[in-house]
Amino acid sequence: MNVIEFVLHDPKAALAVIASAILNKMGAAIDLIPDDIGKVVMLANIALAVVLAITHWRKGKAETQKLNLEIKILRQQVNDK
Repeated sequence: MNVIEFVLHDPKAALAVIASAILNKMGAAIDLIPDDIGKVVMLANIALAVVLAITHWRKGKAETQKLNLEIKILRQQVNDK
C-alpha cells in the first residue's frame, strides 16, 4: 500500500479534514484568516472529503462482494456434503 492509499484509508485523515474545515471557519469568523486563503482551504477540504467518501464507499463495496463470495462458497460446501 503506498502512502496515498494509506492516507485515504486512515480514519485520522478524515478527522484532519473535519478539523481543518472547522478551524478554517472559526478563523474566518474572527477574521484571523483572509477570505482568499479561506476559500482555497475550503475547496481543498471539499476535494479531500469527496475523495475520502469515494474511497471508503469503494472499500465497503469490495468488502461486501468478498463476503458474498465467501457465503456462496460456504453454501456450496454445505450442499456438497
